[in-house]
Amino acid sequence: MSEEQFRKNLERTVELLKRIHIEQKVDELIKRAEELKERQDALSQKAKDDASREEASRLGKEQSDMAKQAETLEKDAAELGKKMEEFAKEMPLGEMTEASKSLQQKDVPQQMQQSASKMRSGEMKAAQKDQKQSSQDLSEFGEQMQGVQDALREKQMQQVVNEMRRQIQNLVDLSQNQESIKDETSAMEPNSQRFRDAARRQQETRELLARLHAVSRV
Repeated sequence: MSEEQFRKNLERTVELLKRIHIEQKVDELIKRAEELKERQDALSQKAKDDASREEASRLGKEQSDMAKQAETLEKDAAELGKKMEEFAKEMPLGEMTEASKSLQQKDVPQQMQQSASKMRSGEMKAAQKDQKQSSQDLSEFGEQMQGVQDALREKQMQQVVNEMRRQIQNLVDLSQNQESIKDETSAMEPNSQRFRDAARRQQETRELLARLHAVSRV
């Protein structure tokens, strides 16, 4: 393998790892949004008008902690959108950008901080109203991210089809190359250096054909 081929293979490996990381991050954001929504719903159920001051303070703190997690979720979604820009033609960048911007506009962290403040003040019904909205916003973000994931998988399938077409063309090219070598060796002396070189190239071509056949069956 030449230095140029090694460099190109390395670059392809790095790009592949980046794509895998993006796919994993999409899945992670979906799960985090779902978990945060479930925690928000559970906290809303605990908000009662007759809660003691101590209980109200504890619930408010829990809500504040969730607000920080929502802020991290928002930042991570924006960062993921930037990472997708590198593969704009191969990934659902439009859907990801829309999901991220929508989450930022809803400002879930601020909603949650307002809920926390109201809970500490004993305004449980008012807090529950904000919490219901936060839960709905998280649910909508999760649905948007699910759309991103579906679009990503669809694009991946198209990439697989394109790769298979490329492999088929490689098979055709290699088969033609093997026939050319066969015709070339038929007029050579069996003990000559040219014959041995041609035989080596033919063996290499056979090995490449075998590898491509194996890939085509995966």
